[in-house]
Amino acid sequence: KNNEDDKVVEHSDETPEPGSLLSGGFDETINVFNLQKHNQTGELKTPNDLGSPLCCSFAPPSSSSTSPSTHALVGLTSGKVVLYKKRDWSVQHVLSGHDDGGVQCLAVHPTGRMALTGGRDGKIILWDLMKGRLAFVHKLPSRGKGKGRKETVNHIIWSDDGNRYAFCYGTKITARDVTSGEDLLDVDLPGRVNQL
Repeated sequence: KNNEDDKVVEHSDETPEPGSLLSGGFDETINVFNLQKHNQTGELKTPNDLGSPLCCSFAPPSSSSTSPSTHALVGLTSGKVVLYKKRDWSVQHVLSGHDDGGVQCLAVHPTGRMALTGGRDGKIILWDLMKGRLAFVHKLPSRGKGKGRKETVNHIIWSDDGNRYAFCYGTKITARDVTSGEDLLDVDLPGRVNQL
C-alpha cells in the first residue's frame, strides 16, 4: 500500500493495457481492472476534498488509438477533472472549470491530446491535456420560465476521426464540426436523451 498524499491507496506495477477498465463510485475510489486476467490491478483514492468520481476514461482511448493509453481522466462531483499518469497513478493535473454540480460526462479525443467534459452546470469544456488547461467553454442556454435552471450535459462523444463531436442534454441532441463550429445536427426529441 502507498498512502502518499492519499492519491494512491494501492496499485500494481502491471500495465493495465490492453483490456483495462476503470470504475468509480461514491466512496471516492477508482478501481482498475485487467479484463484479460480477470482481476483488479489497482485502486485509487481521489485527491483530498475533490469528491467522488462520476465519469472516467483512458487517454488516448484504447478503442481509437494504436498507441497505448498513458493517462486516465476522472470527472468528479466537485466539478474538477483529475488527470492521472498511468505509469505510477500520480496526479499530473487537477483541472478546474465546472461548478460544484459535478462533471457528468467526459470524452477523450482520439489523439489523447484533448478532452471534452460536460457538467451539471450547463457547460461543455474543451481541455488541452498537453498543457493541462482549459481551452474553450460553451454554455448551453438555460431552461425554464425564468431561464435560471441550467441544463445538464448527459453525454458527449467524439467521432472516430476526431473531426466532430456530439452531445445531449434534456431532449436535445447536437452534433458539431470541430473546425467550423457548425452544427451538423440539432434536434429536439419528444423525451429526455440520456446517452448517445
